[in-house]
Amino acid sequence: MVCLRLPDRRVTTEITEMRKHAVDFYSALYTAENCDSDCTAQLLYGLPQMDAESTAALDCDITLEELTTAIPVGSMEGVFFLEDAGTAYTAAGIWLLEEALLNNSLLQSRLLSSASLCSCLRTARCMKLGHLVGIDQAALVERTGIRSHQTLGQLRAEIWRSLPAEHQEFLNGTPAIVQWREGDHYDYTCRQCYCGGVERGGE
Repeated sequence: MVCLRLPDRRVTTEITEMRKHAVDFYSALYTAENCDSDCTAQLLYGLPQMDAESTAALDCDITLEELTTAIPVGSMEGVFFLEDAGTAYTAAGIWLLEEALLNNSLLQSRLLSSASLCSCLRTARCMKLGHLVGIDQAALVERTGIRSHQTLGQLRAEIWRSLPAEHQEFLNGTPAIVQWREGDHYDYTCRQCYCGGVERGGE
């Protein structure tokens, strides 16, 4: 049986009363944290505390390897939408296939100035580089409703040519597209992420 000793020294087994006490406790804790460090220390007295080693580990920069171990690629919606990632990072990696097709300085195509074509892409949810290059052209025609094979072929060619050579090599030389489509983990050099950029880790 679960029970809780309340501040007035009563012991309760009522779930609603325990929940109310927990809500009151954390409300007081967070209010105190914002206004009075002494109150915070008093409320936290006797509770487990992290040691210096654990605190230091949490303060370290997280690596992409750790991130992809914790979060499946398919669940990383938005994690790698890094502002101007193509200009900030010269090494291609997991973020490349997550690049947005529209309003992106990295991916250039004259055809993307067409409002009707962009509308078709949005409707088909073909909004990332991986969506455009990750399926064959016949499937792309079916998915987007753009019946002109020539237009789609030209769009893909223009965007491909706008990629730096090392990014083209990355997409050609690895099963990255298949891995991205299937949601598997990538295989790439571990790098450290931080606000100013990326640092290559040891191999």
